[in-house]
Amino acid sequence: MDKKAIYVEKLQAQIKEWDAKLNLLKAKADNASADVKITTIKHAEKVKQQKERIEDQLDKLQEAGEDVWEDIKSGLDDAQEELQGFIHKIFPKKETQGKETENPPE
Repeated sequence: MDKKAIYVEKLQAQIKEWDAKLNLLKAKADNASADVKITTIKHAEKVKQQKERIEDQLDKLQEAGEDVWEDIKSGLDDAQEELQGFIHKIFPKKETQGKETENPPE
């Protein structure tokens, strides 16, 4: 498997993880108070928009020739880093009795 195919495969797996986080946000919004619900919906929309931009760039990368895919990859790396940073702010990890738990955004 070449570098491009490996990169695409890894990014597709990451997108699935983001989809799961997005579904979690939507579920939390459904069960939240009005104030938390508004914030959670805003967070979910931002994640969705950024994820969709990454998916569009991934489509371009898959169609790109070997000579330009590295340039597209660079932009994708930046977009992934930005989205991952936002997700970490929404879902901070906390050690609780030896188990990782996720806290809802407030």
